Amino acid sequence: IEEILTQGIVKKSEWITLPKGSLSLSGLNINAIGAGPYKLQSTEEQNKIINQINLEINNNYKALNSLPYIQNIIFKIFSDKTNIYATIKNGETYTTTGVDPSELASIIESNNNIKIISSKMYRSFGLFLNPNNDKNLTNINYRSDLRNSIDIDKIVNNVLNGYGNKASYIYNKSYDNPVSNTYVISKSNYENTEIDIYTVNNPDLVKVANLIKDDWSKIGIIANIKTFELGEFHQNVVKNRNFSVLLFAVDTYGDGDIYNLWHSSGRTYPGSNITNYYSVSLDQSLENLMAISSNISISPGEQTLNIEKEKTLYQIINDELYKNVAWIPIYNPYMILTANKELNINNISHIYNPSDFTSNITNAYISTEKVYSIFSSDKIYKKISDFVH
Repeated sequence: IEEILTQGIVKKSEWITLPKGSLSLSGLNINAIGAGPYKLQSTEEQNKIINQINLEINNNYKALNSLPYIQNIIFKIFSDKTNIYATIKNGETYTTTGVDPSELASIIESNNNIKIISSKMYRSFGLFLNPNNDKNLTNINYRSDLRNSIDIDKIVNNVLNGYGNKASYIYNKSYDNPVSNTYVISKSNYENTEIDIYTVNNPDLVKVANLIKDDWSKIGIIANIKTFELGEFHQNVVKNRNFSVLLFAVDTYGDGDIYNLWHSSGRTYPGSNITNYYSVSLDQSLENLMAISSNISISPGEQTLNIEKEKTLYQIINDELYKNVAWIPIYNPYMILTANKELNINNISHIYNPSDFTSNITNAYISTEKVYSIFSSDKIYKKISDFVH
């Protein structure tokens, strides 16, 4: 709902004539209009592909708000991460989002004017189990042993360099597991048992898959890792539910995401319940959760009561997914950003996507000045700043 209500402004007379399937391809996307702190100044292209967007302060913004301190912002778009890291090391960029943890050491070594900013994401990586394609996965003890034999701390430390945390069963929500974290493997040896792990051909995911493979080998399970390019992965693996164990990520921002991922109505494409999990009790809990979250026109007292009901439902959902090993959550990565030390910007506790990093851009600044004590009040300083602008 929040995303729908904060949809950007578009010019109806021009957009209404476009076919729905061509909206993302329209040239109107680069002729942005709006009422934000910045406006589009120009764009630059290479081989008819935009590789730079130049923004400048929107002076009309100060009618209702204070103008930002930074006069101009340049977004540079790269097709190759290698080129991104080269510009960071050379000090050519002020800030970059989505940096791989494995690159941090070499970046800091090359550029001592860099600081690291990290924020939690509404994204969880884990193993999605599909018993329809592997009869061994119908055995709950087998699923439990697969889960309990994985050293998640090792994955977080070795692959993420500590920039992440263990994922819970309901993603970005934190609830206690219904049993002790002291795990017991029910069977010490699964000799000659093979299992396939399907994932995207991504360096970090391949590292994770290999660490899981090593852990499972300790209890006799032979894991075969199958990698795919992203397009083929979505089309042939996820869409067709053509996997036994899927190593991938899900983004979960609100109650609706949890519902879509686990309600039985989404077991077939284009539904998001890719494990085909079905439970009458879970369906009921998810429906009750959605009923609460959709009731927004209620009194403050009812809102407090609903918050408690929501917590109870989330605990019930967490417990069921955990006990039945509906999937194996592994980690929540952090969004890693590099920034020049001169750039001062408030950190964000949670990021839904990289664009959230610019949500408080109006308060960011690069340089500072000494001021007399009479001007030290934020309100006075902002008024003076607006006057100058």
